Amino acid sequence: MCNSSFGKCVFSFFIGGLTGAALAILYAPDEGSKTRENIKKYSKQKSEDIIKKRDEIVENIKNLSGKLSEYAQNLINDGKEMVSSQKEKLKNLIEETKNEIKKEKEKLQEIEEQEDLA
Repeated sequence: MCNSSFGKCVFSFFIGGLTGAALAILYAPDEGSKTRENIKKYSKQKSEDIIKKRDEIVENIKNLSGKLSEYAQNLINDGKEMVSSQKEKLKNLIEETKNEIKKEKEKLQEIEEQEDLA
């Protein structure tokens, strides 16, 4: 509908609303003071509705932000646990490898000692 920018669309919508309101006042069946009073009441009600809706949106954003923060923290904690677990596995593997190397060295020394004796 409005291809340029959001601000221009909102402005055009606002101007259209004002034009419609002005035409409604001109062709209104009630007298001016009553119409103005109705417009005031309507405007006040709509302002309150907008403020209420804005507050709901802000609250929803806060809730979503909290949930997102909690989710991110859980991901971080899961990542830390995974790294810690892998680190422990790596330590165990290194220790096992050291023990295997030690055993193989001992076997090699036994073989060398037997060759020296022979």
